[in-house]
Amino acid sequence: MKRGSVTYRWLDRHVGIPFLLCTSVLARRRKLPQDIRRIGVIASTTLGDTVLNSAALLDLRRHYPDAHISFFYAPTNFGAAELLPGVDELVPIKLTDARMTIRAFRNARLDLLLDFTSWQRLTAFYAAVSGARYRVGFETPGQHRHGFYDQVVPHSRHRHEVDNFRTLLGALGIQGQSEPKLQAPWLEEARQGSEARSQDQNEDRSKDGIEDGSDDRSEIIVFHPWATGDRHALREWSEQNWVSLAAAIQGPRTRFLITGGPDQTARSQELCRALASKGLDAAPFVGSRGLRSLAVMLQGAALVVSVNTGVMHLAAVLGAPTIALNGPNASHRWGPRGPRSISVDPHGGGGGFLHLGFEFDGNPTDCMERTRVEDVVAAAARLLPRLAASRPDHEAGAPLVAAAGGARSAEA
Repeated sequence: MKRGSVTYRWLDRHVGIPFLLCTSVLARRRKLPQDIRRIGVIASTTLGDTVLNSAALLDLRRHYPDAHISFFYAPTNFGAAELLPGVDELVPIKLTDARMTIRAFRNARLDLLLDFTSWQRLTAFYAAVSGARYRVGFETPGQHRHGFYDQVVPHSRHRHEVDNFRTLLGALGIQGQSEPKLQAPWLEEARQGSEARSQDQNEDRSKDGIEDGSDDRSEIIVFHPWATGDRHALREWSEQNWVSLAAAIQGPRTRFLITGGPDQTARSQELCRALASKGLDAAPFVGSRGLRSLAVMLQGAALVVSVNTGVMHLAAVLGAPTIALNGPNASHRWGPRGPRSISVDPHGGGGGFLHLGFEFDGNPTDCMERTRVEDVVAAAARLLPRLAASRPDHEAGAPLVAAAGGARSAEA
């Protein structure tokens, strides 16, 4: 179910709520089985939510080391699902195909089903008819979706989504302590290769390390400027801001790569032309292997600057130095979770009102306009040693305070 689709949300709410309210009166709460052997997990089908869900899967695996864990994925999050740790089986579903999806759940013969989605009535319906012996899910204020769960957990707008996932696990007596993590043999190989190359900057290298043909001797800085879904423009920065940022943080070997989906290619090319007009080396990133190519490139980047999207979460969790331009997204709810990540919020406050992702009505529309280039440059100085060395000590080492409209570390 697409968070950004007005039509899907309307149908999900105006059809799903009456149906669930009417039928859930027949539901009865059951006790947690003692012999948990087969576990199913449903998560949001977006890239970012899937990436964040990896933390809960690690804790679930630790608590049930011998259980068979199935992760139910839709086509839109298959690439991220492949990177999830602790999963024994990836089971395809299609939320708009009820017959196929119900069959997939029932064939899994689940003892326990965990629904990590927070607002979708459709996923709650599939949980209800899954045949699982025990179902756990969120009660989200105003969403009216929790009537069929055997164990109901409050979903809060006051904590990060990773911590909401931990709260859901807590209902089963599982202490959530893991941070999001992605794993795959090819990711580890790429990381080791990147580290080996960085040990000898003078070594002669081939030019096939990055799929767009750039020289891997370059310092790669990634810009992900594009949001998706309803009112995506309210979560995007202006072209001029991206150009000003690039001019301020470029180095002698910097190449800027612009990432985006296939429908954003023209916009990426336009931004590259604007950067080139200022003498900056820039190119759209084109990966032949989809999310695999993107993940490898992000993992080896010197810096990633992104609007608050799934790509931002992917970069942060992969360990890339990441700056998130949060705008209307609440950093305490959706900020990056990574060892080298910083959130930048609008100057003067007033941002951070998005909770489930679509609460724009009645809130400020200028959050991204008030996200200042100088605040992003200051954040970059915390993450790029080259840039930090070129700035006055009092600037490079100054604390970054989100409450003042600037930036803050995700670890703070």
